[in-house]
Amino acid sequence: MEAKQLAFLKTPTLPARKAAVAWAHEQHLPVLAQYGTVALEVQASSDEQLAALRAAPHFAAVYGQALTDVQLAALPAEAREIAASWNQSFDAAQGSAAKAAAAPDSKIGLSWGTPQFDEPRPYSELSADFFRQTLPAKVSPSLSSDAARQGGFSKQRAQQAFAGIESRLLQRGGPTPTQVYHLSRLALTHPELEEAIEQLTPAEIETLFNKTPRDRANLGVAPAAGPAAAPEAACWRMNGEIAVGVVFVESSASGGPVFSAADRTTLRTEIQTGLNWLASQHPTGGLSWVYDYQYVKIGAANGTNSSDEAYWRNPAMQAVKYAGHSYGGDWNGVANYRNDLRTANDSALAIVIFVTPYATSWHAYASNARLTLCNRNNWGGWGINTIDTITAHEVCHLFGAADEYTGSGTPCTSCTTTHGCDNAPNGNCKACAAGGGVPCVMDQNALQMCSFTRRQIGWPAFSDWQLIDGNPATKAIVAAGPHLYQLHNNGRIWRYTGVPMSGWQLLDGNPATKAIAAADNNLYQLHNNGRIWRYTGTPMTGWQLIDQNPATVAIVAAGANLYQLHNNGRIWRYTGTPITGWQLIDQNPATKAIVAADNNLYQLHNNGKIWRYTGTPISGWQQLDGNPATVAIVAAGGALYQLHNTGKVWRYTGVPMSGWQLLDQNPATKAIVAAGSALYQLHNTGKVWRYTGPPITGWQQLDNNPATVALVAAGTALYQLHNNGRIWRYTAPLIA
Repeated sequence: MEAKQLAFLKTPTLPARKAAVAWAHEQHLPVLAQYGTVALEVQASSDEQLAALRAAPHFAAVYGQALTDVQLAALPAEAREIAASWNQSFDAAQGSAAKAAAAPDSKIGLSWGTPQFDEPRPYSELSADFFRQTLPAKVSPSLSSDAARQGGFSKQRAQQAFAGIESRLLQRGGPTPTQVYHLSRLALTHPELEEAIEQLTPAEIETLFNKTPRDRANLGVAPAAGPAAAPEAACWRMNGEIAVGVVFVESSASGGPVFSAADRTTLRTEIQTGLNWLASQHPTGGLSWVYDYQYVKIGAANGTNSSDEAYWRNPAMQAVKYAGHSYGGDWNGVANYRNDLRTANDSALAIVIFVTPYATSWHAYASNARLTLCNRNNWGGWGINTIDTITAHEVCHLFGAADEYTGSGTPCTSCTTTHGCDNAPNGNCKACAAGGGVPCVMDQNALQMCSFTRRQIGWPAFSDWQLIDGNPATKAIVAAGPHLYQLHNNGRIWRYTGVPMSGWQLLDGNPATKAIAAADNNLYQLHNNGRIWRYTGTPMTGWQLIDQNPATVAIVAAGANLYQLHNNGRIWRYTGTPITGWQLIDQNPATKAIVAADNNLYQLHNNGKIWRYTGTPISGWQQLDGNPATVAIVAAGGALYQLHNTGKVWRYTGVPMSGWQLLDQNPATKAIVAAGSALYQLHNTGKVWRYTGPPITGWQQLDNNPATVALVAAGTALYQLHNNGRIWRYTAPLIA
């Protein structure tokens, strides 16, 4: 299970909020959002976590569903605003999957480059302000009479000019492809800089790109005198607590641009949905957004769809009040507001989101640690209910993510440009990604994220893992073909249906269940009294009893085959008739484990001997090895592997006794898993490795989490189980 909860703090103070967050972390409860000093939004994954949350002394009330009108009316104003957005998040129209199902004309899944819509403004890590400040001699180039350049950025310019700008910069031979990626987008969105950018010298290019992301964001502005948080990281990663100042800017003049109360609530909900979704996807649950909302009114007259934001942003900043401070009407004001957000909340980073109905040159764009959302042409034609995905897309830009879409506008053209603090490639660019790539928020209107974006935004190393469940009751997982199952410590059996966290179907709930086994489309369970059951397809009731021997200690399945091992070493094969249809195929007291793959069956003795079944019951066993150091064997297809107590991993090459090839020899290895042609090993440190060849040196590290206790694999799928019950799926391509 997975359920978000809104928890109102009993004491609305910063120390109380920090204490509540610390308690939640101790309970392994991810804190997605912190709403001022009023409430937290957390993600619970079990009944036990829910009970602990509701009993915790930090909270006055905890809600898992929408509040009633009576409950809303009893809240103070700020809490009521939080609850109103919370309630709207339960509307059937909220959330990508629900939106797509609810709206016949849903835009979910459409590329940001779809011609009939405006793309979010192309992002460059070099803003025009930064360019002008860093290279002041370049700010007044002699423009040609090209009407497109003099007309400013537009959809038509994006469609007509981008390819030429990018091509000319690439042909120069000076800037790298990654530098061209950013320079071409800056030139496109600021036509007045196009000639200057195309005439940059190698030294000037290096001057631009040698500045840190922190310096680019702050434009060299030092915080105003007074207390300050710890210095911001030179390069931004989307981890930890990040403060967000959301500034709604509307007109105070009669007839000026304003939002309706309903739209204001919807926008707040959409922004939170996008950001909180990012927090829910964090590989370790280590991302939390700390919100401050500002609602300001200004007297500026409305501009046009060609206006720069400064005409409303600067007076808006003069109206912002936070932590006893006011701000100047320039970029210094934005920088100081961000610094105050970090200081007051002890946050690692801070961003600002401006939301306005004022006419502006584009509907969504990000740079200089801020995101701007403007109701221009009905939010670029996407509509207000797409603001969640637009917000997530633009905020990912602020942390280094690259665009991945093709089509109209500014398509990505290379999978080799690198982005973010770790210089991760843009491998999901639709122009070149293998198989056309996978759905991702950087490519389309969908709350999904590819492994390349995860790396670019700085998520922890080996973040190619997607959290698909988080229940502390989980004690085992098994996989077969496209199927994944989990077993809880109360005997419940669940099947994964494809939706992370919520997509689990309960198949049985018998406390006697102690193990499950699966192969292809077959699922079996073993009870603590030796009974074996086969799943026939109907949840809860669709189980057929096929044996009931108290001596049974283990079952294994492969293809259409099912075997059981007794505590006296006897091995039985199921022949198809429940209860009576079992054939005895061996009876050696030394047998301690059996494994199967396709039509192959192997057994391991307590003296390390390994045997293969050749087809004749009792006598038809061929010895393959006899090393006392052997502690485990695994099989997949026609392959067989063994693990020694020294950590050595061996592969059988086909000659009994002598035909074993050493693949690795790491004392930390505690388990091995095989599927198809793939072999994996798990270390006692939680490191996960995949064998790529050659022996000894040919191992690729896939993860490094001390919480990992088990791996399972099937086909090209790989999963891991943590000691807190979390289940993770490996999302990067598994290439031999």
